[in-house]
Amino acid sequence: MIKTIRDPIHGDIGLGDVELGVVDSPQMQRLRRIRQLSFCSLVYPGANHTRFEHSLGTMYLAGKIAQRLGFDDDLTRKIRLAGLLHDVGHLPFSHSLEGLFDISHEYNARAVINGEVGDVLEDGGFRKKEIVDLIGGKGYGKIISSQIDADRMDYLVRDSHYTGVAYGAIDRDRIINVMGIEGDNLFFQKKGIVAIEALLIARNQMFEAVYFHHTVRVAEAMLEEAMKPLKGRIGAQELLKMGDEDLKTRARQDNPASKELLDLLDARRLYKICYSWKKLDKENLKENAIKELGIEEHEMIIYNVKLPKRLTFEIPIKEENKLVPISKISPTVKNLEENIRRLEETEACAPPELKDKAKSFFERV
Repeated sequence: MIKTIRDPIHGDIGLGDVELGVVDSPQMQRLRRIRQLSFCSLVYPGANHTRFEHSLGTMYLAGKIAQRLGFDDDLTRKIRLAGLLHDVGHLPFSHSLEGLFDISHEYNARAVINGEVGDVLEDGGFRKKEIVDLIGGKGYGKIISSQIDADRMDYLVRDSHYTGVAYGAIDRDRIINVMGIEGDNLFFQKKGIVAIEALLIARNQMFEAVYFHHTVRVAEAMLEEAMKPLKGRIGAQELLKMGDEDLKTRARQDNPASKELLDLLDARRLYKICYSWKKLDKENLKENAIKELGIEEHEMIIYNVKLPKRLTFEIPIKEENKLVPISKISPTVKNLEENIRRLEETEACAPPELKDKAKSFFERV
């Protein structure tokens, strides 16, 4: 290691020469301008940490897991590099706008790594495709991209630390110590099931208390509404050069309604939730509400609250020399899976002065 970075979560994190070259690239430095938790700082003022420091933490934990599994130095370095680069394809505002622009950060990583970052990798003796495949979860990439991985273990602890909530406290060392691998299958020994249950409980609690907090849901809905005029007019190549504030500046210049919404977000003058549905089948509901209430289109937002598609509980536990899904062994996990789905619903929000009128309209129709 030729350089050491002090991290508030993991302590000293060492960097090799190739890792340092990647860290110093413009593509990695851009992650300093993307907040890890988007608008969660509106609820938890300390939540201003970035994708950059999370990437360093993921690299560190990925290396620990690789060493625990007995990988040689060369493979361990590849796993660490994949952990470092796993979020390099993120758009501004992290996950908040992936649905709007229909761009995934895993797909973007391939484009980024084919540029300057790829030159750093190849000059250091690493093949770009190998790193991209690991980021995508192929083979040993499950250490970085699966249901319990270096990525999730870092963000749960890091997000808990910066928000000040206690829900992300997990036993990382215990979980890593019960990991095993057979072929491409990452599994966990049954003796570590309590630590795994605790992680999954923490994940559910963080979704409910932090990631899906009602204020955060509204702020992200307002952000997406503000960015809609840019859809189809701005591509991944341009977005991948931007941080959060760069994109806000572009949207403000582009559309007066976008500017109004972003100004409200900056002033923390948020819309209010006026109605919610578990299932919404009515077409043209927003158009009818706008017409009846006599308001502008951007003053009524109807949005879906959805858990990430990849949020599952398919975690293999080794029991008597065979791999069994954890939900078959743990009633706790089965209940967690059923419980978290209740967070998914459709909501409508509007400016505070319109909340009661909008609520009456939705109750009537």
